Amino acid sequence: MVRPSFSIKIDDKDLESQFLKKMGSISVVDEIDSISDSVHINFIDNEKNLAIPKSGVKLQLSIGIDEKNVNIGTYVIDEVVLSPGDMSVSGKGFDTHANIKKIRSRNYPDDDLYNCIKYLAHENGLNGIISEKFRGIKINIAHHAESDMHFITRLGKKHDAIFKIQDKNLMFSEKIRNKNSRNENIDTLNLSENEAISWNLQLSGRSIYRNVEAQVFNLDTGEKSKVSLGEGAPVLRLPGHYRTSEEALSDCKGFLRGEGYENKNISLELPGNPEVKAGRQINLKNFRNGIDGVWLIKKVSHEINTHYTTRMDLIKYNNEVY
Repeated sequence: MVRPSFSIKIDDKDLESQFLKKMGSISVVDEIDSISDSVHINFIDNEKNLAIPKSGVKLQLSIGIDEKNVNIGTYVIDEVVLSPGDMSVSGKGFDTHANIKKIRSRNYPDDDLYNCIKYLAHENGLNGIISEKFRGIKINIAHHAESDMHFITRLGKKHDAIFKIQDKNLMFSEKIRNKNSRNENIDTLNLSENEAISWNLQLSGRSIYRNVEAQVFNLDTGEKSKVSLGEGAPVLRLPGHYRTSEEALSDCKGFLRGEGYENKNISLELPGNPEVKAGRQINLKNFRNGIDGVWLIKKVSHEINTHYTTRMDLIKYNNEVY
């Protein structure tokens, strides 16, 4: 019988045996395009003698099966909830009150996308891990009255990139790829239908907009203006600001052509697998026509109690038609 296993360190020290004996459950959420992963651990505290962890200390978690554990991540404890016979400890993988969420307006010393993300990572005390693919790509949207977090997210959506902060690293890479940011081959996971406990596919139709609007903000003069393309309703208003009318109109044309509005999502549940991580690619086999192929793992939940279960949400970015 497969048995779930785990190991926990707090401030680089193995968790005391009194905690391990009273473990109730572990839940971990790992997601791309999100500021922080999270962990939630429940302890049975009937004797009311468990020491309360201090806020702000590091928690390192590894999980697996049959004592073969894989490092899941490092989190900062930010919440403890006590109730009769129970203690719950929660943590985030990144300080959600960090400067990256403060509203700013910025000019950049270099408008190359790669260098811009590198600069923002450094400004927020992070190590920038960026795909080489983004070198030489010019930024054509202005950073005005929005947080660094929101600006990077917009850049990621525009350039079809994954944005993730984990263990003091800011990662920015293309969604479906053969190499990682260090030019190493991507190891794609393989999964057959008979290995899954359950699955569900959702297809949403293409949204049709007849009119697209975009805001332009000139950082040199401070002038604001609006450009639009098309007539009638519904109207799509693009987020953020562009630096010139030409750049704004270029994106308006792209959205009017209907690019990027066909969504394909799969939810999967399978026996616990610590190798399943958000941002990784997974190759589905023997499911059915229209499902088999390479997908991107958008979100993963690992849950351990008496059993270990992994749930994941997958997304597809190519132009296959069902």
